[in-house]
Amino acid sequence: MFDLEALLDSSPPLLLIATSLAFGMVLGLTFERSLRSRVKQWRRGVDDLSRAEFNSQVRLLALPFWSAAVAIAIGCGGCIQLFGFQPVAAYGFSTLVAALGGSAVWWQLQSVLERFAAKQFDLP
Repeated sequence: MFDLEALLDSSPPLLLIATSLAFGMVLGLTFERSLRSRVKQWRRGVDDLSRAEFNSQVRLLALPFWSAAVAIAIGCGGCIQLFGFQPVAAYGFSTLVAALGGSAVWWQLQSVLERFAAKQFDLP
């Protein structure tokens, strides 16, 4: 019927792929909801928000963002193993891609949020 031991010992790690991609999607949705909620709060208007307070609120968004990136990197590393790559190479490559891609996306998101804050709160 359902052989959990075979699934846990499989190469590539099918259970790891499935769970990490599922966690990545859940954490991605958490990040999206957190960002949406934070922007709605900012739009409602907090007139006396300082640059330091704004930056600290943006930094709070980093946890769900990078958690999703790590989970997806683990899942992608497992998927790369499907093509016959060794685990070290597969996870090394997926970690590199997740770190570079995540950094680029995070940098762009910070840039957009800073422009939003400059318009919304008249921050320098």
